[in-house]
Amino acid sequence: MTRTSTDGRQSRRIPINWAVTGVLCGAIAAWMLTKNLDVANDTAFVGLLAIGTGGDNVIFQAKPVRMLPRWGKALYFGAGLLISTAGVQFAVPVLIISAINHMGFVSTAKLGMFHSAEFGHLQEYASPFIQTGAAMFLGLLFLTFMLDPCKEHHWLHWAEKPMARWGQKANLPIVIMLLALVPLCFFAPTTHREWLWGIVLCSLLAFLLFQIMGDGMKAVSERGGIAKGGSAVKLLAFLMVLSSVTSIDSLASAFVVTNNIVAIVVGLVVGDLVTRALILHVAESDFLSQFHHVEVAAYWTMGWLALTSYLGVWGIVLPDMLVSGVGTAIIVAGLVHSHLDNRRARTAAA
Repeated sequence: MTRTSTDGRQSRRIPINWAVTGVLCGAIAAWMLTKNLDVANDTAFVGLLAIGTGGDNVIFQAKPVRMLPRWGKALYFGAGLLISTAGVQFAVPVLIISAINHMGFVSTAKLGMFHSAEFGHLQEYASPFIQTGAAMFLGLLFLTFMLDPCKEHHWLHWAEKPMARWGQKANLPIVIMLLALVPLCFFAPTTHREWLWGIVLCSLLAFLLFQIMGDGMKAVSERGGIAKGGSAVKLLAFLMVLSSVTSIDSLASAFVVTNNIVAIVVGLVVGDLVTRALILHVAESDFLSQFHHVEVAAYWTMGWLALTSYLGVWGIVLPDMLVSGVGTAIIVAGLVHSHLDNRRARTAAA
Protein backbone atom coordinates (compact mmCIF):
# COMPACT_ATOMS: atom_id res chain seq x y z
CA MET A 1 0.00 0.00 0.00
CA THR A 2 1.36 3.41 -0.92
CA ARG A 3 2.06 6.15 1.58
CA THR A 4 -0.61 8.37 -0.02
CA SER A 5 -3.23 5.67 0.43
CA THR A 6 -2.20 5.13 4.06
CA ASP A 7 -2.27 8.86 4.83
CA GLY A 8 -5.70 9.18 3.21
CA ARG A 9 -7.11 6.34 5.28
CA GLN A 10 -5.63 7.81 8.47
CA SER A 11 -7.09 11.20 7.52
CA ARG A 12 -10.54 9.65 7.23
CA ARG A 13 -10.17 7.94 10.61
CA ILE A 14 -9.30 11.12 12.52
CA PRO A 15 -12.82 12.67 12.49
CA ILE A 16 -14.39 9.30 13.34
CA ASN A 17 -12.09 9.05 16.35
CA TRP A 18 -13.08 12.57 17.38
CA ALA A 19 -16.77 11.73 17.13
CA VAL A 20 -16.51 8.47 19.11
CA THR A 21 -14.25 10.02 21.76
CA GLY A 22 -16.47 13.09 22.10
CA VAL A 23 -19.67 11.06 22.51
CA LEU A 24 -18.08 8.75 25.08
CA CYS A 25 -16.61 11.66 27.06
CA GLY A 26 -19.99 13.41 27.02
CA ALA A 27 -21.76 10.28 28.29
CA ILE A 28 -19.18 9.84 31.06
CA ALA A 29 -19.50 13.52 32.06
CA ALA A 30 -23.30 13.23 32.20
CA TRP A 31 -23.05 10.09 34.34
CA MET A 32 -20.62 11.79 36.73
CA LEU A 33 -23.01 14.75 37.09
CA THR A 34 -26.18 12.70 37.60
CA LYS A 35 -25.07 9.15 38.53
CA ASN A 36 -27.77 7.96 36.13
CA LEU A 37 -27.03 5.59 33.24
CA ASP A 38 -30.22 6.56 31.39
CA VAL A 39 -29.05 10.18 31.31
CA ALA A 40 -25.64 9.04 30.05
CA ASN A 41 -27.33 7.01 27.30
CA ASP A 42 -29.51 9.97 26.28
CA THR A 43 -26.46 12.24 26.29
CA ALA A 44 -24.59 9.90 23.97
CA PHE A 45 -27.52 9.76 21.55
CA VAL A 46 -28.05 13.54 21.62
CA GLY A 47 -24.34 14.01 20.90
CA LEU A 48 -24.39 11.46 18.07
CA LEU A 49 -27.53 13.00 16.61
CA ALA A 50 -26.04 16.51 16.83
CA ILE A 51 -22.97 15.31 14.95
CA GLY A 52 -25.14 13.65 12.29
CA THR A 53 -27.46 16.65 11.85
CA GLY A 54 -24.36 18.85 11.69
CA GLY A 55 -23.46 17.27 8.35
CA ASP A 56 -25.18 20.05 6.42
CA ASN A 57 -23.31 22.63 8.52
CA VAL A 58 -20.04 20.94 7.58
CA ILE A 59 -20.97 21.17 3.90
CA PHE A 60 -22.09 24.81 4.02
CA GLN A 61 -19.39 26.15 6.32
CA ALA A 62 -16.23 24.28 5.30
CA LYS A 63 -15.41 26.46 2.30
CA PRO A 64 -16.15 29.82 4.01
CA VAL A 65 -14.11 28.71 7.04
CA ARG A 66 -11.25 27.96 4.65
CA MET A 67 -11.45 31.63 3.60
CA LEU A 68 -10.85 32.82 7.19
CA PRO A 69 -7.36 33.84 8.31
CA ARG A 70 -5.76 31.84 11.13
CA TRP A 71 -7.02 34.18 13.88
CA GLY A 72 -10.53 33.96 12.43
CA LYS A 73 -10.49 30.17 12.56
CA ALA A 74 -9.36 30.27 16.20
CA LEU A 75 -12.21 32.64 17.14
CA TYR A 76 -14.71 30.57 15.16
CA PHE A 77 -13.78 27.45 17.08
CA GLY A 78 -13.41 29.02 20.55
CA ALA A 79 -15.69 32.05 20.84
CA GLY A 80 -18.19 30.59 18.39
CA LEU A 81 -18.54 27.44 20.48
CA LEU A 82 -19.07 29.52 23.64
CA ILE A 83 -21.73 31.72 22.01
CA SER A 84 -23.56 28.74 20.53
CA THR A 85 -23.44 26.84 23.83
CA ALA A 86 -24.58 29.74 26.02
CA GLY A 87 -27.01 31.24 23.53
CA VAL A 88 -28.69 28.19 22.03
CA GLN A 89 -27.90 24.90 23.78
CA PHE A 90 -28.61 26.26 27.28
CA ALA A 91 -30.53 29.55 27.07
CA VAL A 92 -33.16 28.54 24.50
CA PRO A 93 -34.53 25.43 26.28
CA VAL A 94 -34.59 27.26 29.62
CA LEU A 95 -36.32 30.25 28.02
CA ILE A 96 -38.99 28.07 26.39
CA ILE A 97 -39.77 26.19 29.59
CA SER A 98 -39.76 29.34 31.76
CA ALA A 99 -42.17 31.09 29.36
CA ILE A 100 -44.63 28.20 29.21
CA ASN A 101 -44.61 27.74 33.00
CA HIS A 102 -44.68 31.51 33.74
CA MET A 103 -41.44 31.40 35.70
CA GLY A 104 -38.35 33.57 35.79
CA PHE A 105 -35.41 32.63 33.58
CA VAL A 106 -32.91 32.46 36.47
CA SER A 107 -35.14 30.34 38.71
CA THR A 108 -35.81 27.93 35.83
CA ALA A 109 -32.09 27.69 35.08
CA LYS A 110 -31.35 26.89 38.73
CA LEU A 111 -33.94 24.12 38.69
CA GLY A 112 -32.38 22.68 35.55
CA MET A 113 -28.87 22.69 37.02
CA PHE A 114 -29.58 21.62 40.61
CA HIS A 115 -33.05 20.04 40.71
CA SER A 116 -33.41 17.97 37.56
CA ALA A 117 -36.50 16.11 38.83
CA GLU A 118 -38.50 19.32 39.30
CA PHE A 119 -37.20 20.66 36.00
CA GLY A 120 -38.30 17.44 34.31
CA HIS A 121 -41.79 17.94 35.74
CA LEU A 122 -41.92 21.46 34.28
CA GLN A 123 -40.75 20.15 30.92
CA GLU A 124 -43.42 17.44 30.94
CA TYR A 125 -46.05 20.17 31.28
CA ALA A 126 -44.41 22.05 28.40
CA SER A 127 -43.90 18.86 26.37
CA PRO A 128 -46.93 19.18 24.01
CA PHE A 129 -45.85 22.67 22.97
CA ILE A 130 -42.19 21.68 22.58
CA GLN A 131 -43.16 18.59 20.59
CA THR A 132 -45.41 20.66 18.31
CA GLY A 133 -42.54 23.03 17.56
CA ALA A 134 -40.13 20.15 17.04
CA ALA A 135 -42.54 18.33 14.72
CA MET A 136 -43.06 21.47 12.61
CA PHE A 137 -39.39 22.47 12.40
CA LEU A 138 -37.90 19.00 11.92
CA GLY A 139 -40.67 18.00 9.53
CA LEU A 140 -40.02 21.06 7.37
CA LEU A 141 -36.28 20.34 7.32
CA PHE A 142 -36.85 16.70 6.39
CA LEU A 143 -39.41 17.39 3.66
CA THR A 144 -37.49 20.32 2.17
CA PHE A 145 -34.40 18.15 1.83
CA MET A 146 -36.21 15.07 0.51
CA LEU A 147 -38.54 16.97 -1.83
CA ASP A 148 -35.74 18.97 -3.40
CA PRO A 149 -35.93 18.22 -7.16
CA CYS A 150 -32.32 19.38 -7.57
CA LYS A 151 -30.95 16.92 -4.99
CA GLU A 152 -28.22 14.95 -6.74
CA HIS A 153 -27.31 12.35 -4.13
CA HIS A 154 -29.79 9.69 -2.97
CA TRP A 155 -29.31 7.02 -0.33
CA LEU A 156 -32.62 5.12 -0.31
CA HIS A 157 -33.37 5.48 -4.02
CA TRP A 158 -36.73 3.71 -3.90
CA ALA A 159 -38.11 6.42 -1.57
CA GLU A 160 -36.03 9.51 -2.30
CA LYS A 161 -36.34 9.65 -6.10
CA PRO A 162 -40.18 9.70 -6.10
CA MET A 163 -40.12 12.30 -3.32
CA ALA A 164 -37.76 14.48 -5.37
CA ARG A 165 -40.21 14.34 -8.30
CA TRP A 166 -43.09 15.42 -6.04
CA GLY A 167 -40.98 18.34 -4.83
CA GLN A 168 -41.37 20.18 -8.13
CA LYS A 169 -44.48 21.79 -6.64
CA ALA A 170 -43.57 25.01 -4.84
CA ASN A 171 -43.91 25.22 -1.03
CA LEU A 172 -45.14 21.62 -0.79
CA PRO A 173 -43.27 20.96 2.53
CA ILE A 174 -45.02 23.93 4.20
CA VAL A 175 -48.42 22.83 2.87
CA ILE A 176 -47.92 19.25 4.11
CA MET A 177 -46.83 20.31 7.60
CA LEU A 178 -49.65 22.83 7.99
CA LEU A 179 -52.20 20.21 6.94
CA ALA A 180 -50.73 17.85 9.53
CA LEU A 181 -50.40 20.32 12.42
CA VAL A 182 -53.41 22.64 12.11
CA PRO A 183 -55.75 19.89 13.41
CA LEU A 184 -53.60 19.80 16.57
CA CYS A 185 -54.58 23.39 17.30
CA PHE A 186 -58.24 22.29 17.48
CA PHE A 187 -58.20 18.74 18.81
CA ALA A 188 -54.88 18.06 20.63
CA PRO A 189 -55.47 16.46 24.06
CA THR A 190 -53.83 19.30 26.02
CA THR A 191 -54.75 22.52 27.78
CA HIS A 192 -54.16 25.93 26.20
CA ARG A 193 -54.53 24.62 22.65
CA GLU A 194 -54.60 28.22 21.46
CA TRP A 195 -50.88 28.44 22.27
CA LEU A 196 -50.19 25.82 19.61
CA TRP A 197 -51.04 28.38 16.89
CA GLY A 198 -48.19 30.57 18.11
CA ILE A 199 -45.83 27.58 18.35
CA VAL A 200 -46.58 26.56 14.75
CA LEU A 201 -46.08 30.12 13.50
CA CYS A 202 -42.81 30.60 15.41
CA SER A 203 -41.48 27.27 14.13
CA LEU A 204 -42.34 28.28 10.56
CA LEU A 205 -40.56 31.63 10.99
CA ALA A 206 -37.51 29.88 12.49
CA PHE A 207 -37.43 27.53 9.52
CA LEU A 208 -37.61 30.41 7.03
CA LEU A 209 -34.75 32.17 8.86
CA PHE A 210 -32.82 28.91 8.76
CA GLN A 211 -33.34 28.69 5.00
CA ILE A 212 -32.31 32.31 4.41
CA MET A 213 -29.09 31.84 6.38
CA GLY A 214 -28.35 28.62 4.52
CA ASP A 215 -28.86 30.28 1.13
CA GLY A 216 -26.56 33.11 2.18
CA MET A 217 -23.88 30.63 3.19
CA LYS A 218 -24.11 28.84 -0.16
CA ALA A 219 -23.56 32.17 -1.93
CA VAL A 220 -20.53 32.96 0.21
CA SER A 221 -19.06 29.49 -0.35
CA GLU A 222 -18.95 30.10 -4.11
CA ARG A 223 -16.24 32.72 -3.62
CA GLY A 224 -12.57 31.95 -3.03
CA GLY A 225 -9.37 33.34 -1.52
CA ILE A 226 -8.49 34.35 2.04
CA ALA A 227 -10.62 37.15 3.49
CA LYS A 228 -8.73 40.08 5.01
CA GLY A 229 -9.53 43.03 7.28
CA GLY A 230 -13.17 44.02 7.38
CA SER A 231 -14.18 41.24 5.02
CA ALA A 232 -12.74 38.66 7.43
CA VAL A 233 -14.60 40.22 10.37
CA LYS A 234 -17.90 40.22 8.45
CA LEU A 235 -17.40 36.62 7.33
CA LEU A 236 -16.56 35.54 10.90
CA ALA A 237 -19.66 37.28 12.30
CA PHE A 238 -21.83 35.69 9.61
CA LEU A 239 -20.43 32.23 10.38
CA MET A 240 -21.03 32.65 14.12
CA VAL A 241 -24.64 33.71 13.62
CA LEU A 242 -25.25 30.94 11.10
CA SER A 243 -23.73 28.22 13.31
CA SER A 244 -25.97 29.33 16.20
CA VAL A 245 -29.11 29.40 14.04
CA THR A 246 -28.37 26.08 12.36
CA SER A 247 -27.94 24.35 15.73
CA ILE A 248 -31.70 24.78 16.28
CA ASP A 249 -32.30 21.50 14.44
CA SER A 250 -30.12 19.64 16.95
CA LEU A 251 -31.89 21.39 19.83
CA ALA A 252 -35.31 20.43 18.50
CA SER A 253 -34.15 16.82 18.13
CA ALA A 254 -32.72 16.79 21.66
CA PHE A 255 -36.07 17.86 23.13
CA VAL A 256 -37.64 14.79 21.54
CA VAL A 257 -35.05 12.42 22.99
CA THR A 258 -35.00 13.53 26.65
CA ASN A 259 -36.31 16.06 29.16
CA ASN A 260 -33.10 16.11 31.20
CA ILE A 261 -31.28 19.45 30.88
CA VAL A 262 -27.90 17.82 31.60
CA ALA A 263 -28.30 15.33 28.74
CA ILE A 264 -29.48 18.10 26.40
CA VAL A 265 -26.73 20.60 27.18
CA VAL A 266 -23.81 18.15 27.45
CA GLY A 267 -24.90 16.19 24.38
CA LEU A 268 -25.33 19.33 22.26
CA VAL A 269 -22.02 20.80 23.43
CA VAL A 270 -20.26 17.57 22.46
CA GLY A 271 -22.00 17.57 19.09
CA ASP A 272 -21.14 21.23 18.46
CA LEU A 273 -17.52 20.70 19.49
CA VAL A 274 -17.05 17.71 17.18
CA THR A 275 -18.93 19.41 14.32
CA ARG A 276 -16.67 22.48 14.51
CA ALA A 277 -13.60 20.24 14.59
CA LEU A 278 -14.97 18.41 11.54
CA ILE A 279 -15.55 21.71 9.74
CA LEU A 280 -11.95 22.76 10.34
CA HIS A 281 -10.74 19.33 9.23
CA VAL A 282 -12.96 19.19 6.15
CA ALA A 283 -11.84 22.70 5.19
CA GLU A 284 -8.42 21.17 4.55
CA SER A 285 -9.46 17.73 3.29
CA ASP A 286 -12.17 15.79 1.43
CA PHE A 287 -13.37 13.69 4.37
CA LEU A 288 -17.06 14.42 3.92
CA SER A 289 -17.08 13.07 0.38
CA GLN A 290 -15.85 9.73 1.75
CA PHE A 291 -19.00 9.29 3.87
CA HIS A 292 -21.61 10.67 1.52
CA HIS A 293 -24.63 8.82 2.96
CA VAL A 294 -24.30 10.22 6.50
CA GLU A 295 -25.97 13.57 5.78
CA VAL A 296 -28.96 11.90 4.11
CA ALA A 297 -29.21 9.46 7.03
CA ALA A 298 -29.28 12.40 9.44
CA TYR A 299 -32.25 13.88 7.56
CA TRP A 300 -34.08 10.54 7.73
CA THR A 301 -33.44 10.65 11.47
CA MET A 302 -35.01 14.12 11.56
CA GLY A 303 -38.06 12.70 9.80
CA TRP A 304 -38.30 9.90 12.38
CA LEU A 305 -38.04 12.39 15.26
CA ALA A 306 -40.63 14.67 13.65
CA LEU A 307 -43.01 11.69 13.46
CA THR A 308 -42.43 10.71 17.10
CA SER A 309 -42.99 14.34 18.15
CA TYR A 310 -46.24 14.51 16.20
CA LEU A 311 -47.49 11.28 17.75
CA GLY A 312 -46.46 12.51 21.20
CA VAL A 313 -48.72 15.57 20.94
CA TRP A 314 -51.65 13.23 20.28
CA GLY A 315 -50.72 11.27 23.41
CA ILE A 316 -48.97 8.37 21.64
CA VAL A 317 -45.66 8.35 23.49
CA LEU A 318 -43.03 5.90 22.24
CA PRO A 319 -40.38 4.52 24.64
CA ASP A 320 -37.18 6.59 24.79
CA MET A 321 -35.08 3.55 23.95
CA LEU A 322 -37.10 2.97 20.78
CA VAL A 323 -36.82 6.61 19.71
CA SER A 324 -33.08 6.84 20.35
CA GLY A 325 -32.38 3.30 19.13
CA VAL A 326 -34.04 3.75 15.73
CA GLY A 327 -32.41 7.17 15.28
CA THR A 328 -28.96 5.83 16.11
CA ALA A 329 -29.48 2.82 13.83
CA ILE A 330 -30.32 5.08 10.87
CA ILE A 331 -27.17 7.18 11.28
CA VAL A 332 -24.95 4.13 11.82
CA ALA A 333 -26.50 2.49 8.73
CA GLY A 334 -25.57 5.53 6.65
CA LEU A 335 -22.01 5.44 7.97
CA VAL A 336 -21.64 1.69 7.34
CA HIS A 337 -23.16 1.95 3.86
CA SER A 338 -20.71 4.74 3.00
CA HIS A 339 -17.81 2.62 4.24
CA LEU A 340 -18.93 -0.37 2.16
CA ASP A 341 -19.28 1.82 -0.93
CA ASN A 342 -15.75 3.12 -0.38
CA ARG A 343 -14.42 -0.44 -0.03
CA ARG A 344 -16.13 -1.56 -3.24
CA ALA A 345 -14.77 1.49 -5.06
CA ARG A 346 -11.20 0.74 -3.89
CA THR A 347 -11.59 -2.91 -4.88
CA ALA A 348 -12.85 -1.99 -8.34
CA ALA A 349 -10.00 0.48 -8.81
CA ALA A 350 -7.32 -2.05 -7.75
